Amino acid sequence: MRSGAAGRCGERGLSLVELVVVVAIGGLVLVLAFGGQNMLAERRLTGAARKLLTDIRTMEQRARAERTCYRVSFSPSADTYTMERYTGTVSPAPPGGGSQCNDTGAWAGPVERENPGDAFSRRMPRGVDLASTTFAGDVLTISPLGNPNAGTVTLRSSGGATRRVVVEAFGRVRMGP
Repeated sequence: MRSGAAGRCGERGLSLVELVVVVAIGGLVLVLAFGGQNMLAERRLTGAARKLLTDIRTMEQRARAERTCYRVSFSPSADTYTMERYTGTVSPAPPGGGSQCNDTGAWAGPVERENPGDAFSRRMPRGVDLASTTFAGDVLTISPLGNPNAGTVTLRSSGGATRRVVVEAFGRVRMGP
């Protein structure tokens, strides 16, 4: 007959070391799954803020090069923004500043794709909310000299993190937390 010790060696089951390894691997998978989603949301948020920043800088450069106005119209409820080129006659700058692009019907309408001189729209990526702006009427206007009106655009991720794109009066555009 077999002894009791010999019978235990042949039994099926997990040893303590195997059980610890399985629990450690399971914990690691959970940490990566939840941490990875936050990291992905953070990257989307930062990418959207950088794209907006680049679009504003591009509009400033086009305004200077073409000596015309550009504007960026934000729609927080739709999570989109539209960039438009002024197609009317640019008037001389009034004393004390003000708009040089007064004909409201001379703004190019939005089109489906990006073409120099046309207007185009961008939608925030999934999980990124265009939370708010401080621009009057949610419109950033850029003068023919490339000078924008000052303000801030706030973007928020689904996890609650925020990024701000800050536009200063003399053209500096930066990203903040």
